[in-house]
Amino acid sequence: MDTSNNVRLQLQQQQARKSNQNIQVYVRVRPLNARERCIRSAEVVDVLNPREILTPHPRLEVDEEVYV
Repeated sequence: MDTSNNVRLQLQQQQARKSNQNIQVYVRVRPLNARERCIRSAEVVDVLNPREILTPHPRLEVDEEVYV
């Protein structure tokens, strides 16, 4: 019984992988204009290569002072 369950599970996993291969995401990013460059606006995404993008999340300063 365990062998048949394992085989069934493997088939389901393979089918899930195949079905996920049809997802495509398109991202269009316009270049920063002169005003945005002047005020040093940050770009929202970094294009690493045609298949990968990076969306950096800047660290925010946190007030760690204890108020009583």
